Amino acid sequence: MTSTLVTDYLGRGVLADRPDPPPVAAEALAIYFATDVPSISRWDGAAWVPLMTPDEIAKLDFSGLPISPSGLTAGQIWLNSGVMTVV
Repeated sequence: MTSTLVTDYLGRGVLADRPDPPPVAAEALAIYFATDVPSISRWDGAAWVPLMTPDEIAKLDFSGLPISPSGLTAGQIWLNSGVMTVV
């Protein structure tokens, strides 16, 4: 059964808990952030494929993101107490 929960499409947790296969439609995109490795993977319809390695994740720079949603439009990202949040 195909899920309609966004948490099934955008998952996070330990790698061992990553659903295989995720309960998403075949043509849908599912992304999982493993908190214990860390790694980011996407479901290609048959298997989980790495999107970013731990080294690539460590090099991400979010310092340019605003810390307030003031003046942002729908769909823009800001840091809400260190958590990326979409307006």
